[in-house]
Amino acid sequence: TVDGERLSLSRAKTEELLALMVDRGKAGVSTGEIISCLWPERLDDEKSKSLCRMTFKRLLDFLREKGIDDIIAAEGRRKFLLEEKVECDLYRFLAGDERVVRIYNGEYLREYSWAEERVAQLNNIKKSFKV
Repeated sequence: TVDGERLSLSRAKTEELLALMVDRGKAGVSTGEIISCLWPERLDDEKSKSLCRMTFKRLLDFLREKGIDDIIAAEGRRKFLLEEKVECDLYRFLAGDERVVRIYNGEYLREYSWAEERVAQLNNIKKSFKV
């Protein structure tokens, strides 16, 4: 949300790219990783890279329109979300916020297969908290 308004991206892959960038946070993501997550059936070729650049540009344009494009940065070939500029339950969970861990019900970005590894991580963290 921005100022209490839910962000609604009109294109599914743009929304998925934002979700991927939130998931990866400060670790960032490369063009190749974006392609393999968002378009696993595609080769990492020039057409796919062009599609990735266009999707990233759409995301930046959308964030710019909302006045929050400063949450995204690039370093070298990696693009990443500036975690300190967003409030996110995932980041609170990973930091050990017991309240957030307690309310986690085992569901996390279930519509994206690339998030399965994170689900396992979150479930293991929750088990270790014994909340």
